Amino acid sequence: TLQRECERFIFCDLLNKASEEKTPEMKMAYITAFLTAEMSMSIGRVLKPMIPLVGETFEYVDNKLHYRFFGEEVQRLPSHVSAYIVEGDKWRYWADNRNTTSFRFFAGAYAVDFGNKIHVELLNPNKKKGDKKKFDTFIYNRPSTLLKGILTNNLHYDYNGRSRSEERRVG
Repeated sequence: TLQRECERFIFCDLLNKASEEKTPEMKMAYITAFLTAEMSMSIGRVLKPMIPLVGETFEYVDNKLHYRFFGEEVQRLPSHVSAYIVEGDKWRYWADNRNTTSFRFFAGAYAVDFGNKIHVELLNPNKKKGDKKKFDTFIYNRPSTLLKGILTNNLHYDYNGRSRSEERRVG
């Protein structure tokens, strides 16, 4: 599961472009594109994730895309929780996986509801001399995911719900 979280950062060029934008609306547009690109990786790829042991870590450094990923399994029971932080040249990204799962028999689907908030800090290119605000921080959540076709053996993902984003002004 930690490796799967790391895989989404093949699209980190969208976060690099977001950090170069001057308006918060365009920054949020690139962050939304990053979220959508991540969802596109699941088309035709339905795998049962291997949940690591508590305290197990996963570290990855990509010298081509210039980012570092560090994740750790925090809790296994009663529900799986892992946390990770990723640092690029112009951005930082951190979150945890605090998912609630349920099986919806009549829908024939396995539902995953993400209860976590994802934090993205982008380097502020508009920083003026004496300005303490070094990063623009955006917080968003993922939409719910349904693994459908369990009863018919035709597995596929379906994303539903809203992904909300907000901008925070912090130093």
